[in-house]
Amino acid sequence: MLKTEQVKVFNQSIFDYNQQTKDPCFIIGMEILDNMPHDRLYKDSSNPIDPWTHQTRVSMHTEEGEEVYEEVYEEINDEWCQLYLDLQARIPPMDHISIAKEIDREGIIPRIMNSWRNFIGTNSQQTIFIPTATLQLFSHIGNIMPRHHLVFADFDSFLMPRKCVQGINAPLVTNKLAAPSDWESFNTYLLPPGTADI
Repeated sequence: MLKTEQVKVFNQSIFDYNQQTKDPCFIIGMEILDNMPHDRLYKDSSNPIDPWTHQTRVSMHTEEGEEVYEEVYEEINDEWCQLYLDLQARIPPMDHISIAKEIDREGIIPRIMNSWRNFIGTNSQQTIFIPTATLQLFSHIGNIMPRHHLVFADFDSFLMPRKCVQGINAPLVTNKLAAPSDWESFNTYLLPPGTADI
């Protein structure tokens, strides 16, 4: 604590921090949201009304002394996944005026490139990575500091590598090599810990 007693440092996760305050406060986060875990959901193409029906869990087992990671598909049973889908369903679709404004703001070329990526990646629209940990973060902050103001600075886009995980909001999985401009990319996140940045 500083001599003026205006700053206290708590060396713990925000999820473990539980000192409630009703005072106005600012929460500042730098490059946090892009590092938060996501859950992967899959679409049931035969059900257009409720398409996201399955979630994944990563299972690890050993084969010939090597750790092997694989996805296990389950019906959605996680409360945060379901809450995200409930919130998403309440967002109204964009009308033609909003779409035109978005095209003006983003430009037509990025939108064509995104459409092309979706077209050539046949599985890219069959899976989505949803920010459930971010949803938990916002819920926790709202519970312990209801009069908060959030100030977050983070990435809003990345240059996609040659290999990439397919899906909406898919993570970049890369490994920095020796030279400053060299890196290796992967088309899966099912790698042993420490192999790559996700």
